[in-house]
Amino acid sequence: MAGKILIISYDEAFMANALETNMKKIGFTVTQTGPLADPISKAAPDTDIFVLFAGDFVNRNQSIINMLKEICTDSRKHLCIIGYDGEISAIKKLIPGNLIAGSFARPFDMKSFLQRMQSLTKEDIRKEGEDSRIKHILLVDDDITFLTMMQNCLSEKYKVTSVKSSMQALGFVASQTPDLILLDYEMPVTDGSELLRALRSSKDTDRIPVIFLTGKSDRESVMKVMSMRPDGYLLKTMANSEIMNYLDEFFVSINR
Repeated sequence: MAGKILIISYDEAFMANALETNMKKIGFTVTQTGPLADPISKAAPDTDIFVLFAGDFVNRNQSIINMLKEICTDSRKHLCIIGYDGEISAIKKLIPGNLIAGSFARPFDMKSFLQRMQSLTKEDIRKEGEDSRIKHILLVDDDITFLTMMQNCLSEKYKVTSVKSSMQALGFVASQTPDLILLDYEMPVTDGSELLRALRSSKDTDRIPVIFLTGKSDRESVMKVMSMRPDGYLLKTMANSEIMNYLDEFFVSINR
């Protein structure tokens, strides 16, 4: 089963159209957009591979590169770059190498590019088979630094999807049901308590376990967190090993 690809290009209509035509021939679902935040954000949940045509716009609008970096911290999202050597090097200074699934210097070989797209899809299918036995955690936190740290920690044992807002979390659970939601209690716009209320008010999501993440350990703050009746809470100051032990024991307890 081929995946879904989003081509991001600026003034590269001929090459982008050629890529789209060739990828559709081998079964991929392909759409195109310019380097614009709104369409990329909307397409992200359903996109498996992002194909970015590098160009001068990268230096003028690094926010798009930062957005792709955040999106691709999810291990199921791949980013491939097409461009001249200097353009690719500039992007690699902004995005860690482990988040770039492929870089193709122009002029590039179409056959090799298509083979890489198929290879990424096969890898995902294999991982899905492996992950069917692994617990899936949805991590929700607006702090990108903490989000990345937790993603790296939890991914050693669990399948992890990271989002940075309550709205993104609601969008995710509309199509997928994680085994657990780790939820930042204090977030702007819609905080953790409001998201928990929304989840509990729907029969489709009311059974998903939710554990709050909080940076405050005083008695009053903890009582406020627990008054929402989550399935537990974790302090952000806890060591990674403590967090992993807590989650291991939690999953054992709910599977008895």
